[in-house]
Amino acid sequence: MMPKDNRLLWSIVFFAGAMCAGLYQGLVIKRYVEAAVLGHLRLFARTFGQPVPPEYCFDFCVPELPLAAGWFALASFLSGLCLVVRAWWKPQR
Repeated sequence: MMPKDNRLLWSIVFFAGAMCAGLYQGLVIKRYVEAAVLGHLRLFARTFGQPVPPEYCFDFCVPELPLAAGWFALASFLSGLCLVVRAWWKPQR
């Protein structure tokens, strides 16, 4: 009987974290697009903690899209993938 490889367990944890963060980032992007189409960018800015644009603006005055969850999802996915590859190439004996 082979011993359990904890690297595979950690890779599952990383993949689950990446999935949750990716779903949240998708929700943020959906809200951003809806706010841009409907003209509620001030509500979006208040909801996600961005600087609120002024009432009247004649320049590019939209809040930035928060991408922290997306970067976390990408980093978690790559970490999980690296653990799976390492467990594949160098299995524990």
